[in-house]
This record gives sequence, C-alpha cells and structure tokens, in this order.
Amino acid sequence: MVTMNYIGQVLGNKIVAHCSNKAAVEVLLAMGAKRKLLNRSRFELDARSKEGLACSLESLRDAGFLFAGGSAGWPPSAVFEHLRDEGWVKGKINVVTWKSNSDPVVEKEC
Repeated sequence: MVTMNYIGQVLGNKIVAHCSNKAAVEVLLAMGAKRKLLNRSRFELDARSKEGLACSLESLRDAGFLFAGGSAGWPPSAVFEHLRDEGWVKGKINVVTWKSNSDPVVEKEC
C-alpha cells in the first residue's frame, strides 16, 4: 500500500484518518484524535456536531489530507461536497481512489 495522509471514512460523528508521516500524526493528535492500537497509522477523531465535523474536515484538508472517493457508499469526498453544498465548508479538496492497494489515483481540487 502506498503511504499517504487521507480521510478514509466519515462514520456518523467519527472521522477515520490514515497517515504516514510525523507531521500528519502531530496534526491529528493536536485535534484530539485517538490512535488505534492495532493499526498505528489509523486515527479516529470525534466530531460531535455538523459544525464540528465541518471544522475538522476543513482543518484536515488545510493540513494536506486527501479525501477518499469512489462510487460505493458515501465516501469522505461526498460528505465534504454535501457539507459544501449546504454552506458548512468552503473550498476544494483533493480526492484519492485506488486502482489497487499500490496504485492510488489523486484528483486535484474537486
């Protein structure tokens, strides 16, 4: 798997982020994220309101995190776009999808 910093899921009031470098880890920890013990590159960040979710997603975008995309379910890129349509967030994101575990495709500024 290629290493990168990305938002893998938004589940209710929880953001699941994956990161591959110390700077990204520091951003997540400063935001209050908890590291998962079995997967040291996976973090969970609580977002208890729509406003908190929007603020956290914008902060992660500004820190350079990519947003997982795709056609299955409701990926983080679609969550961000929905919040943007509702006026909760502004700006664009970079979206990542995968052809395979080692072959990511990044779409800039969606």
